[in-house]
Amino acid sequence: LEAVPLMLFASVFGYIAQSGVLLLIKHFGATAAEIVKSCRKVTTILISFMVYGKPWNGYHVAGTLLFVNSVAVERFNSGASKRFATLLFSMAGLVALRLVFGGVGPSTFSVVIDAGSAGTRVNVFRFDAWNLKLLDINGAAQVFVEEEPGVGDLNSSALALQLSRLLGVAMATVPMGQRQGTPL
Repeated sequence: LEAVPLMLFASVFGYIAQSGVLLLIKHFGATAAEIVKSCRKVTTILISFMVYGKPWNGYHVAGTLLFVNSVAVERFNSGASKRFATLLFSMAGLVALRLVFGGVGPSTFSVVIDAGSAGTRVNVFRFDAWNLKLLDINGAAQVFVEEEPGVGDLNSSALALQLSRLLGVAMATVPMGQRQGTPL
């Protein structure tokens, strides 16, 4: 019974969206309708990055540049400035290829705390933000610190002290400017 209003809502707005696309095709052609749909998708993705603060990686940038390429091809085929469209296509394509196949971007960190019965551990990993490859931290693949005993053998104040020490290790590893966006 709860699903009926949601199904009705989805059906009505699906009908409105399809009618809008068909009107775009009728008045402006299929190519223009596809460009509007693609722009809506790109705008939705960009807004989600701003609202949720997700980090960009090289694939996001390359995808954006490939979208720019599609616009350049459309502009070229429509008879608009062919020189500008060719330049836009070439530059965006080269940058996209460079990012996908050889990009090295800023690093991002991830902190994992494993609070188990045998001990509590912190792992700090560093990744290339564009291609998500694991990077070294001071010559090691990760920062790993383990403390014993496990959480089951500690009272609340001892557990708080143990976690505080482990979080201190993570805070000493992750640069100040990246702490807010580092997943824990």
